[in-house]
Amino acid sequence: MGLIVRGDDGSISLLHAGRPRVRQEEIRSFLRTYLNVSGMIFLRLRDNARELAKTEVERMALDTNVPSPSGQERSNDERRARRRP
Repeated sequence: MGLIVRGDDGSISLLHAGRPRVRQEEIRSFLRTYLNVSGMIFLRLRDNARELAKTEVERMALDTNVPSPSGQERSNDERRARRRP
């Protein structure tokens, strides 16, 4: 899996996690090196990707119920008390 990167000079490269480290190389070079690649799938971000991500983060923030430290401590104490015979 990798990301397509367009250089300032118009060159197109693939940024990928090949052993031993993450590297960037031109797509032609990548295909010459990895002969077992039988195809590629290219996914594009939607035009409103940032807006969609922001909306989802806001929705998750509303759905997330994280207790305060004192509230969590109180809950822990209640659970411990219920466990005692």
